[in-house]
Amino acid sequence: MQLSGVTRNKIYHGTSIALVALVPLGIALSPSALTTPVDFALAAVIPLHTQLGMKMVIGDYVNPPAMRRPATFLMWGVTALTFGGLMKTNVQGAGVSASLKHVVFKNKDQPTWTTNAMKESELQ
Repeated sequence: MQLSGVTRNKIYHGTSIALVALVPLGIALSPSALTTPVDFALAAVIPLHTQLGMKMVIGDYVNPPAMRRPATFLMWGVTALTFGGLMKTNVQGAGVSASLKHVVFKNKDQPTWTTNAMKESELQ
């Protein structure tokens, strides 16, 4: 399915707005069970936003035009790996929000290796 440029831009800008809302919300709620839906939303929105943005970059800057299809194919692979890594972080790790909080604030209270299944009492 080929998206028109207008549709692609609308989705891209929609994912920008979603990221502006979800990232601070996830960081503010972390660590709690309320971050789980935010983490899974981020795991979907981040790769989609990146894929759409890079599709525009490839269209503008990859020359000759015959190389755009292989570059786009490669980008789909990067997007799939990104989605898989973020999902693994959510399922087996601390979650995207806790990882972002750890990176941004250098939060020593919750190491990134803790799982969402751990109780908050085990983290203290």
